[in-house]
Parts: sequence; C-alpha cells; structure tokens
Amino acid sequence: MPSRSIHGDIPGIAAKGSTEKRLSPRPTIHRVEVPGHRGLVFEDAIQIMSAEYWIEHGQPDEALRELEKLSSKAMNHPWALRVHLAAMDAAREMNSQAHAE
Repeated sequence: MPSRSIHGDIPGIAAKGSTEKRLSPRPTIHRVEVPGHRGLVFEDAIQIMSAEYWIEHGQPDEALRELEKLSSKAMNHPWALRVHLAAMDAAREMNSQAHAE
C-alpha cells in the first residue's frame, strides 16, 4: 500500500512533496461593523462588552483598563462613553465607601 500523508485529504494542507499551494499560516481578520452600533467594529464592541462585564462584577478598575484599549474613534462612541461614565461612577462609589469605613 502506498504511503500517504495524514494531511493529504484536508483541503488547504498540502501533502509532503506536493506542489499544491498551502494556506497562509495567519488567517485574514476582517473588521466587521456591529449592527446597531454604527461606527464600531466587532473588536471594539467586544472590549466595551468586557468593560460592562467588569462593572457588573464590581471591578470598575478592570473596566477602565478594558476601555483604555479602545481606539480614540471607538472611545468617542456614545456606547463607550456611557460605559466609561458608569465605570468612573462605580470607581468613585467604591472609593467613597472605602473611606467611610
């Protein structure tokens, strides 16, 4: 029985010694706009959602760190501004509670 590469049947992966073109090792990342949030790309929306998560779980400092990763264009989006304001308010509230104790 002739030997075959284990990759011989997988599209995009060339068998050893084959002249078949291989796929690029890095996939192309497409920037996709988020429906309902005009001007935001998917990656920015994920950062903002992550910041919301941190606020909901009582970690406004982590939320602010997530928002720092946004581009300036995304940071000026109304959704990002609302989340940033909520994180600042939550951080101030936690700080005032810590000083009250």
